[in-house]
Amino acid sequence: MAQNKVTSGRKARKLSQLSPRLKWVFAIGIIAIISVSGLIGYFLYSYITAQAQAPSQTLSASTVNIYDWTSGENLEELCPISILGNKVDIEDPNEAYDETNYESVVTEKYPEDISVDLSEYEYVIFRLNPDEATDGYWTLSDSVRKISGVNQAFDFYACHESTDIYGNLLETASGTVWDGSDSNNISVFLWFPDTTTTEYHWESGGKWQYNDPWDELSTATIAKLQNEKYCRCQPTIFDLSDDQADHERTGDYLTITETSAIKLDFNDTIGASTSVTGLNITVDCDIDFLVEYGAGSDNDKLFIVFTETWDIYNGVFNFNFEIELGTNLTLSNAYAGRITIPGRTFNDVAPTFTSLQTLV
Repeated sequence: MAQNKVTSGRKARKLSQLSPRLKWVFAIGIIAIISVSGLIGYFLYSYITAQAQAPSQTLSASTVNIYDWTSGENLEELCPISILGNKVDIEDPNEAYDETNYESVVTEKYPEDISVDLSEYEYVIFRLNPDEATDGYWTLSDSVRKISGVNQAFDFYACHESTDIYGNLLETASGTVWDGSDSNNISVFLWFPDTTTTEYHWESGGKWQYNDPWDELSTATIAKLQNEKYCRCQPTIFDLSDDQADHERTGDYLTITETSAIKLDFNDTIGASTSVTGLNITVDCDIDFLVEYGAGSDNDKLFIVFTETWDIYNGVFNFNFEIELGTNLTLSNAYAGRITIPGRTFNDVAPTFTSLQTLV
């Protein structure tokens, strides 16, 4: 089968620079082309950002602004945040993800109530919506910042998940549904529910905000609020409490504990790329992603994992992939859903996948 090649993208790197485990993954022919989206890339979660530019004047305290990711609404009175600062010297950046190296500085306050001196800390963890189970609505997310003892005005964007994902796998040339039986160029189209009754009370939604009782809203306003494309996204959720056991990085999987993904389920164990059950896949996507070969009981599956938050404000989210299948390999089903602790690169734990929709 033809050899794939990485042509561009910030996650492209020489094979010689990769760990032995990733070299093995690449050996079966699973290679992803990474494209960076200027629109989505700003709203990344679960990474240590580069040190921010120091303000023109020294600040005596740091402040926080939180905005709704889809609407831009200021959430100063709505979305709580906790702040932790490092209590020990952190020499290895991987140690910055270990919460045991931190002490509490601010415990679940709203942005409007936060003015705190962080000048004694090198690293700081900002935890949006820390009590997600009770506060709900916005999705829990952690951001690890290397601030080098400089007080700043920090801006964050809070996300909330769609209740579901729908989609189609279409042959790019014909526009017909791909039956999974042959090598092909595929266009994947994903969208959120046009109408949902899961939640009736909204703090915000796209460009619409209100505080009136539901029965006082017009039919048109209710229709807009129930259309999830105006107020929902698929966020990457980073929970440090799940990521403390192993910080030997292989790729980017140690920073991801839950994210949206596509699962391709085949009729047989995926073999070497040149075998009758092998495959090659090249993915072209405008947001960051990884391609992961399933482990253990999931060795007949392939995951296209989205490592950035994405929304579909303009109607659909779509990307393409080209796939070459061995003569004895066919696609059984494709699903859209969420992954928790994905991949063999996290303590050799096989992916756990919660399917939201079978793609047709």
